Amino acid sequence: MIITVDTTTSPPLLSLDDPENFGAFAVAATGSRDAFSDAVAGLGRFDGEHVFVRPDALRALAGALAQDDTWATKLDGMVSYAEKHGWVDGDGAIRAHIDWR
Repeated sequence: MIITVDTTTSPPLLSLDDPENFGAFAVAATGSRDAFSDAVAGLGRFDGEHVFVRPDALRALAGALAQDDTWATKLDGMVSYAEKHGWVDGDGAIRAHIDWR
């Protein structure tokens, strides 16, 4: 799943692309790097290199799909996998690398 962040619009546009791909996780960023930190503040934390995305923010981006038990179970599995690799912070947010476009 890819979180797309477009700071060329006002307000910035955030969307979840390929929400059923639990084998990939990243943020695709378009627009101003200066506006990026504010744009992703609702997702979690930006450390200057990665975005740490809270699972509840992913559920919100997924909308109605997040109500599906199978999707929720797969998200939990993705979080567990990320934990095993040290990609989850102390608050439970999942580290996502940023693909600047």
